[in-house]
Amino acid sequence: MALEISLDDIRRAWDSRDPELSSVIVALANAPDPRPDKPPREGALHYAAFAEHVNGWKYARSKPQERARYRIDTMRALEKPDAEVPLPPRLRLHEVLVDLWNRSAGAYERAVLLDVIQKIPLRWGPWRGLKRIFKEAEAKGDIEVLGALAVRFDGAYATKQRKVGEISRHTLGYLVRRAWRFLRRLGEGLPPAYVDAAASVLRHYEDSTAWNNTWIYNHIIHHETKKYTRRNFKLYKSGAPALGERAFGELWRRTPRPVLQLLERARSEQVRKFAVQAIKTDFRASLREVEAPWVARLIAVGSSSVDEFVIWLLANVPKFDQGSFRELGLHEPVLQLLDSRCDAARVYAAQYARTHARDLALDRLILLANNSNAEVRKLVADLLGDRDPRKDIGLDAWGRLLGTQHGHDLAVGALRKHFGARELTPEWFRDRLLDSRRQVFNFAADLLPKVHTHKALGAGFFRDLLDDPRITAWSTEHALDALSRFPGEELGKDFLARMVLHPYARATILKWIHEDKIKAEEVDAGFWRAVAFQPTWDENKWIAELIQSGRPWARELKFDESLAGTALGLLSDVRRFRPSQLGFDWLMQLALRPEPHYRNFALEYMTKALVPADFAPKTEAAPAASAGPTKVDLGGKTFLFTGKLATMKRDDAEAKVTAANGKNAGSVTAKLDYLVIGDEGSPLYGQGRKGSKQVAAEKLVDKGAPIKIISETAFLQMLAGEQRSFTSDSVTAGCERLWDMAVGPGPADAPQADFARAYIRRHHPDISLALTDRPVDPGAEVPAAFLTWARVRPLLTDSRAPVRQFGLDLARWELARWAPPLGDLLAVVEAPHPEVREFVGKALFAEDTPEHKRYRIDPTTLTPAAVYPFCESLTPEVRAIGMGLIRRDARLAIPEELFRLSESPDRHVVAFVVRTIWHLYRDRGITEGWKPAPRPEPKAAPGPRPTAVKKEIEPPEGPGAPPRPAGLPASGEALRDFMRRMLFTVPPTKPSAEAKQAAEGGAQAAAVQDVPKTRKLRPLPARKAKLALVEAMRDLAEADRSFAALAGPVVVEFMGSRGASERAACMVALARISAAHPDLELTTEAA
Repeated sequence: MALEISLDDIRRAWDSRDPELSSVIVALANAPDPRPDKPPREGALHYAAFAEHVNGWKYARSKPQERARYRIDTMRALEKPDAEVPLPPRLRLHEVLVDLWNRSAGAYERAVLLDVIQKIPLRWGPWRGLKRIFKEAEAKGDIEVLGALAVRFDGAYATKQRKVGEISRHTLGYLVRRAWRFLRRLGEGLPPAYVDAAASVLRHYEDSTAWNNTWIYNHIIHHETKKYTRRNFKLYKSGAPALGERAFGELWRRTPRPVLQLLERARSEQVRKFAVQAIKTDFRASLREVEAPWVARLIAVGSSSVDEFVIWLLANVPKFDQGSFRELGLHEPVLQLLDSRCDAARVYAAQYARTHARDLALDRLILLANNSNAEVRKLVADLLGDRDPRKDIGLDAWGRLLGTQHGHDLAVGALRKHFGARELTPEWFRDRLLDSRRQVFNFAADLLPKVHTHKALGAGFFRDLLDDPRITAWSTEHALDALSRFPGEELGKDFLARMVLHPYARATILKWIHEDKIKAEEVDAGFWRAVAFQPTWDENKWIAELIQSGRPWARELKFDESLAGTALGLLSDVRRFRPSQLGFDWLMQLALRPEPHYRNFALEYMTKALVPADFAPKTEAAPAASAGPTKVDLGGKTFLFTGKLATMKRDDAEAKVTAANGKNAGSVTAKLDYLVIGDEGSPLYGQGRKGSKQVAAEKLVDKGAPIKIISETAFLQMLAGEQRSFTSDSVTAGCERLWDMAVGPGPADAPQADFARAYIRRHHPDISLALTDRPVDPGAEVPAAFLTWARVRPLLTDSRAPVRQFGLDLARWELARWAPPLGDLLAVVEAPHPEVREFVGKALFAEDTPEHKRYRIDPTTLTPAAVYPFCESLTPEVRAIGMGLIRRDARLAIPEELFRLSESPDRHVVAFVVRTIWHLYRDRGITEGWKPAPRPEPKAAPGPRPTAVKKEIEPPEGPGAPPRPAGLPASGEALRDFMRRMLFTVPPTKPSAEAKQAAEGGAQAAAVQDVPKTRKLRPLPARKAKLALVEAMRDLAEADRSFAALAGPVVVEFMGSRGASERAACMVALARISAAHPDLELTTEAA
């Protein structure tokens, strides 16, 4: 925050005669008004409110007298010492300006005042002082101060802005007209003083003035054109001087003194041109009398128009002979014209120097060699050509010309021709190679190999270039190109790491790495880890030291996400970096990050490079086997490659196999040892589209061939001699840790849980193959013994959906192997998770086909004791599963157990019991030993074969009708009570919500059986259930007299039913029972 300047600061600077006093005053005038410590009281008078009102439309529409009175009265109130809100400091600057004016007799105060008038902004505060000084200077006749103010006002007026700063153009117009009026009256009333006053005004104009729009200047120079109104001139030329248009032209011709002074003191080329023209026109004869010192002073002005006038003088005044310039004191001033802004003056000076100044100093010649004038450059070339380039000029002088706009080629020619390796040392070349000017670098880069070979310079020379703070993009490229000729070991690990971070060198170094010119592992895995992961970056001491090393490019070094992606790609290559180099803890840190790219990298790398035992606690992990000799011996094993390799070309891989004493096979045969699947593979991998070689290998493996299908990563580890072995305890400990991470307490979507579940899936032989079409590398599988039913069962009832899905994924491939007790499955399906219940139902009802074999529950293992608890479950869907199992398998339909289910409060279960009992005991009307005829085979129609369509699932052919049970399902009294309850129970008017759920569950059970739609079982209506029960009672009663004695009276009693079909069924039943047992007295009279 900038320090605030106060009026006291200005007073102290004045008292100390500070040469920067004018700058301090201007700075305060430009400073924003300070904010008050606390907001002003509402209604309090303060300057901001005053300024807002004065700039508003109401004030602008008021009368002039009212506006003036308001400004005067308000400012007086604001300036009072006891004002509630003090004025901003800049509004009291008028006091300082007036004090400077009052003391302007002193040289210091006058110089400060004139400088302030030129620079101070036109704002309220200083404006009050400027206006007062203007009026007083006019009254006192102080032409110097009045002229400075008049020019300042005229320049602001010429901008044609409605307001300049805070002052209106109307006010400025009044003041410039007043200034011209003062000059005009001088010309009319005091002619000798007019030209001095006009010249004093003209000298203050700057080159930035808008000449066409000025008022005072145009009146002085163009008054006689009469092309002006009350406010503006109408000129077609941009203020070009014309002597015939001057105001009071005859007064200008009286004496040359004011014009000669104007030529020296004017600040603008426009005014100097006017002065030159006036001198040449009005006082041509007088110029013969000018003295040499005055000419020297004119040259010191440094003006193009003045220099042109000077050479005109030197050429036309007889006493200024070039041979006498040294005596007249014009020798050095004329040589100064070699740097003039006027080309004609430079040509004149060059011609003079060619004859009279061939002894110009070397430093001056070196400076002039870059002159933009061709004659001056030719002079320098001739003068340098007369001197010895080595002794008289020297290497340093030529080096100073390198990179200059006009002297570069001259220096290049001399250096190539006259200097060799002894003078052009490596240190000399280093400075030029690091030069920020491209010309200098190009010259040095082209000349260096011709003077010093790369071998002689060594890699250190170019390394030092890249470490130099002056390094540029093109010098970096040159140094790196040179370093590419040296072996990587000569570059050094630290140097390569620095260059990876260097903004100019990074792209080239990474290109070298990808082209294998240098190896990424030569830089060190720790560096790549820091570059890849910001927390590691922040903790890396080497990077912290680099940032503090003072190298300009390293000061603002920050973690770069794009470079991090490149680093992760390099680290993922197991050829370059082994898991031990990355570190298990670092990989786990990435695996637990929320950012997907870190998690995905860790998962892919750890999936490829780590086996489950690597996750064992350090105290449990078995030591890895030694890496073995550097040269790996594959022992004549045969290898075949399929898919696109990620790390090398197939020819290179085959060459590595041959070099390691292995053999390359041409096709998949039973004698093949290893089939290597490229890590990059094919876009179709993971979509069920394996390569033909893999499919053939898997078929041979199923037939017993000892082929090992491995990944490219495992192949690379094999080539590196990294054949690791672990104890079974280590594998189990690692699996336990993974399992705890995957299913342990905590959010299911936690990074560690997601990672662990993904890892286990990718290391399960079957799940990995289903997900990626790639088998798990041998020895990297999660052991089947670890994945037990007891371990997975809790997952299926877990409240976390991702955990349940993980359990289902495992059960999809392991349930058949586990063969869990049906009681455990009952507990699982009773949990409130539809997807688990659906899977268990699918496993229980799946057909005996290959696609279901990994999770199918063998129906032959089901026992009534295990199945009937399903029907007694409190969950309708579970009851539906139990009824479906009994319905599918006739051996499970045990009458006694069925009758026990008749006590169920679920009418659907009761209806199922009635229907099943009816099926068991009804009279089928067939002879003993009858079987259905075989289903005829469909015959193909002639003509083209139709497009294959999905066939509707048909029920399998059975062995025939099951035999009727030998005994009754229950005792006579129990059967009679059951029959009375069923026949005389009033059915509900509509199904309950539970009944609807049961119906839906039944539908699901039917669906998992793949039962055709035509056989879909619906809830049995009460009327049909009663008719079925009557028929079953009738058939049993015909065969058993004792049962007939129990059932007959119940049927007689039910004859009173209002349903016609029910009465008819009862009459038929009574008739047939009476016919079978005539001795029973059954009558319908009571009914």
